[in-house]
Amino acid sequence: RQVLAMKALLAEDFARHPYREHDKGSVIALVGPTGVGKTTTIAKLAAAHALIREEKVVLISMDTYRVGAIDQLKQFAELMGVEMAVARSPRAFGELLNTHRDADLILVDTAGRSLSDDEQVPLMAQFFRGRQVQVQLTLPAAIRHRDATRLHKRYAALEPKALVFTKLDETLALGSMHAAAMSTALPISYITFGQRVPEDIALAQPKDLAERI
Repeated sequence: RQVLAMKALLAEDFARHPYREHDKGSVIALVGPTGVGKTTTIAKLAAAHALIREEKVVLISMDTYRVGAIDQLKQFAELMGVEMAVARSPRAFGELLNTHRDADLILVDTAGRSLSDDEQVPLMAQFFRGRQVQVQLTLPAAIRHRDATRLHKRYAALEPKALVFTKLDETLALGSMHAAAMSTALPISYITFGQRVPEDIALAQPKDLAERI
């Protein structure tokens, strides 16, 4: 009975900040620390929308920092048969958005940096400024609440609209998802729980999140 009551309370908490799936023509950028799985998550989203929903999806990489990042995204794009481009400057990014304005969904991959790197967020802000880009902060499910709070503050200038939690399959302690959602007052959009593309991703649902925790 206590477990059922706890599940109900958790689901109610998550439902306070519901995530409304993006509209057609949206531009979604995943930001977050290095190693969280942003590129793989983008591949899963792209596959779900391009292969299953048969929508026009375009991938844009801003990750010119990490060795092999562009090649990795390019391989995913080729496997799915979707377009992929690289934005090396804010101007190039704007031109790509304009070129692909007829796309159903544009997914933007960004570089992950260490917490001590103070240059990344201002640089990304230059790319996104004045453009309709929905930023989603991507975090590993095992992250400590203190680190999640610190990362949220770090990326606050980009005005993230949602949280993505990855690697649920790599931890048994999922309570940080609840703590992060409550402290940031942001909805959780997607969760990932494995390496399979596109199977191991799901749109976050309050009852499912509560059950997993």
